[in-house]
Amino acid sequence: MVIAVISILIALLLPAVQSSREAARRMACRNNLKQLGTALHNYHEAHRRFPPGLIGKDPLTDTKISNRTAFVAFLLPYIGEETRAKRYNYEKDFADQFEVIVPKVVLYQCPSDESRRQFVSGNAGQNSSEYKGNYGLNWGAQDYYQQFLTPGVRAPFYVGYGATLADFKDGTSSSLLMLEMLQAPAESGQVSDRRGRIWSAGAASFQISSRFPPNSSQKDKGQCADRPELKLPCQPDAPDGNDYMGTRSQHSRGVHTLMGDGAVRWLSDNASLNVFQAISSINGREAQAEF
Repeated sequence: MVIAVISILIALLLPAVQSSREAARRMACRNNLKQLGTALHNYHEAHRRFPPGLIGKDPLTDTKISNRTAFVAFLLPYIGEETRAKRYNYEKDFADQFEVIVPKVVLYQCPSDESRRQFVSGNAGQNSSEYKGNYGLNWGAQDYYQQFLTPGVRAPFYVGYGATLADFKDGTSSSLLMLEMLQAPAESGQVSDRRGRIWSAGAASFQISSRFPPNSSQKDKGQCADRPELKLPCQPDAPDGNDYMGTRSQHSRGVHTLMGDGAVRWLSDNASLNVFQAISSINGREAQAEF
């Protein structure tokens, strides 16, 4: 009888304990984004603009114009990674600096998701596995080319471009900077999946499109594997400028977002797609609404 009562009590308490744990994990994810917002504004104060989304290849011609470096490298000195920042060599591609990029960037890990690694081969023939992350950049409303093909509608980041605060014609409180993303499995022996790669200077790695709502079952497109059971649907394709990736999280019914003023706001799965796309531009002059 006593054992039966204890079993009932455990059954009643377990959901509450699990809910409490997820609430704590969700708060940690939110705090990470808040710190990233502070880091972005500290970078802006030092450089008079936000860091570029990435540098490397011309997005229209695929011609290499500089060594490939992703957004996270520019932010390292502002997120407690000063030692790694000093070691990062901008005269080399990111893929030739495994000793720098392999260790986990702690601030980029949301405890609600599983930390995953990407098996990669460097330009010099060496192999390693770099850690992924859970926070991507707002890249606009369509695909990787979107900002070139839609004049006058910009996101705050692009290849070789980071916005200034003056560029936010729609207002910083109404424009997105960063959003949550899931880390896709891509260890040795698994299909290469770029999603969640914070160090990769390639399309649909950490660049978030608002072409469909948060946690959508619509498929991402690019170098990825179709894993709908992991909330990671995909239309696998050779990487190109038409790639795109949606925002997703392991939280229930939404994702955390970082706004241009540094505020962290919750974006519901049921948010209006028109509003979502409006806040993904910084100068579209769209009518803004609450979400």
